[in-house]
Amino acid sequence: YRTSRSQGSLLKSVFLLSVIVFLILFSGVLSFFELPPQVLPILEFIRQLPVGGVYGLLIGLSIGALVTGIRVLLIKDSSSREKLR
Repeated sequence: YRTSRSQGSLLKSVFLLSVIVFLILFSGVLSFFELPPQVLPILEFIRQLPVGGVYGLLIGLSIGALVTGIRVLLIKDSSSREKLR
């Protein structure tokens, strides 16, 4: 709501356009229509696009959790209160 009321910029416009495109693609509305065969590879690429980002996020989160767990187990991560005493 706020995005549409404030002054527009290119980034906001691209964000809103991508939200609309992905909502239409993943809602299943296009499955009711017969699409030309040239469009199908493009739609499949767009459907797989967010999956790569999710895999990257999951890998980054798991590596961060693993490193934090190892630091805590090896008692290398002391809090800032302990450093002040």
